[in-house]
Amino acid sequence: MNTWKDFGTELKRKFKKPWNNPSFLGYFLVCAIFGGAAGVYISVYQYACTEPYKIAFSLGTYYAAIMAAAFADINLSKKIGEKSSFFIYSLLICVLGVVLLVATYLLGNKQTQWAFLPSGMGCILALILWVIAYAEHENFSVPLPLEESIRDNTNNKHGANWDNNE
Repeated sequence: MNTWKDFGTELKRKFKKPWNNPSFLGYFLVCAIFGGAAGVYISVYQYACTEPYKIAFSLGTYYAAIMAAAFADINLSKKIGEKSSFFIYSLLICVLGVVLLVATYLLGNKQTQWAFLPSGMGCILALILWVIAYAEHENFSVPLPLEESIRDNTNNKHGANWDNNE
């Protein structure tokens, strides 16, 4: 059943669950925030005193890359229960991201500080989408202890293809 309640429940779970996982948090901070935004940091250093509106351009390209990666991961994941809802709303967020990117460039070309408003909103949306996309990524899952893994595999696989008539 595809209801608002089911979609909302899965969305909340995907947004809350990963923060208790140290590998997810580390990956988020190191790759998505610090490593992914390296170009933004360079722009801050280069343009902070002379042309600060150009920093908004860097923020725009940063969030566009984060958003595109999150969109692809959400829609290629096999672990999403509300697949059609996630596709529609992630596509809507990406379209909104494109609108914000165009607004950033239009305002930035006028050399105004207002260019930071759409680029900041785009960054927030992109990072939220990224967290939802990577919340249950297999690289961040905590492996089962060896004994439990063997027991689960034995219970689920051993004799599963035996025919009762033999």
